[in-house]
Amino acid sequence: ESLPPNRVTIDLHLLEPINSRSGMLMQIEPAGSGSSVIWTMRGANTVLSKVMSVFTSMDAMVGPDFDRGLAQLQAAAAK
Repeated sequence: ESLPPNRVTIDLHLLEPINSRSGMLMQIEPAGSGSSVIWTMRGANTVLSKVMSVFTSMDAMVGPDFDRGLAQLQAAAAK
């Protein structure tokens, strides 16, 4: 779903390492001479995901994907 010019909602279905569904929201707001992007992800915090969080960081797992997505967004906005 998108609400131009500044909001995109995504239904994210992860297959690995745990089969799960989450909602993602990207909200883009003016900030100085650029823009600020608020990127949030919401989903169920199951027993398995709680156990997994003891051994790995969700930020470490999805952080590189978020960084790559923000870089692609910046490149597209610069065109």
